[in-house]
Amino acid sequence: MKVPVTFDAANNQVILSTRGAVTDTISLTPVQYSSTQKEEIVKAFANFQGFETAYAPTQMVSGDAFQKVVGSDDGVNFVFKQMKVNISPRDFSYEYKGDTVKLSNGTEAKWYSPSSD
Repeated sequence: MKVPVTFDAANNQVILSTRGAVTDTISLTPVQYSSTQKEEIVKAFANFQGFETAYAPTQMVSGDAFQKVVGSDDGVNFVFKQMKVNISPRDFSYEYKGDTVKLSNGTEAKWYSPSSD
């Protein structure tokens, strides 16, 4: 996606915009994991040396639904109805162009986009 993206914490919304004008807002909702799903997540992370803590997405687009967690050679995939999130012990950031962004709480972070090279 080649548009500015911001997060409005007060309204719990991701804002996609171009040239400063808001073109669309997306409401987020918490992801609710069952006890069984939490156990599956911990097991998937246990397959990777160096993962001491199991990480999981805490929010999703309203209307989406968590389906399953799947371990792969490159990490742990969280499969939702409308998206897939991969959490990997490997650093693939060298493959992506990164821009420094400032989050609404003042934290600086990297926003990575796939390279077009």
